[in-house]
Amino acid sequence: QDSSELFDLYPAPPSMSQHNSIITSDWGPSYFPSPKPTGKVKERGRVHVDGDWHRSVQVWIVQKDESQREGGDEEEEKVRVLLQRRSPYKDTHPNL
Repeated sequence: QDSSELFDLYPAPPSMSQHNSIITSDWGPSYFPSPKPTGKVKERGRVHVDGDWHRSVQVWIVQKDESQREGGDEEEEKVRVLLQRRSPYKDTHPNL
């Protein structure tokens, strides 16, 4: 990780209750349909120390598969999630 890499900064969600929610039109034009950068940039190392908001991506690979429960006739949905260990060189949450 290059701590001098520049990140575009984005406004934080309007309230704490929206920090882990889906962006909807009631958030206002600065956020919906796509958040707009503030026009400021900051080095990666400072962004994570200061807690600034920036773009990030999470990709989840999920496999669904229908099978029967042992000893029963009811079907239950089983889900598998492919996980990958986070790099030990990340500046936040290494090896997670």
